[in-house]
Amino acid sequence: MASKSSKKAPAKPAKAAASSVASSVVPFAQLGSTASNKSFESMEKIMSTSKSQYEKISSEAANASRQSVDSFMKSSTTFMKGAEQIFKEIAALAQQSTERNTEAFKNLMACKTLNELTEAQNKIAQQNFEDIMTSCTKLSEMSIKLATEALEPINNQVTKSMKKATESMAA
Repeated sequence: MASKSSKKAPAKPAKAAASSVASSVVPFAQLGSTASNKSFESMEKIMSTSKSQYEKISSEAANASRQSVDSFMKSSTTFMKGAEQIFKEIAALAQQSTERNTEAFKNLMACKTLNELTEAQNKIAQQNFEDIMTSCTKLSEMSIKLATEALEPINNQVTKSMKKATESMAA
């Protein structure tokens, strides 16, 4: 029985096995026809184009975002400076009003007759009405000027963005 187990199939030479495997392996470049090579080249071209388009779009988006933030900051700065001027003007008007009212009270207290008192009240009322109208007109003009100046950078940025968007849609 020992003789049966010692009988083995004859081994193939190592060179012959290696050459049969090597003959079945085909280099990648030779795999497929020229059509698949063209597909590979066109896919590579598409990917390259897509990458450059993505880089361009992301660059434009970053630039537009930066410009928008700059416009907002300019607008905010202008608004704060204008608001400060308006508040200073309101404080000055309040001080003037207090001074006028003090003077008016002195005039009313100096009246000796009812006719003098009525006449002084009419003058004070007329002067106060004129002062209020003047003050309101001045504050209104300042507010309109402030709104126009503060929104100018934002309006310019929106106009640029809309122009760019219409140009890109037309292209």
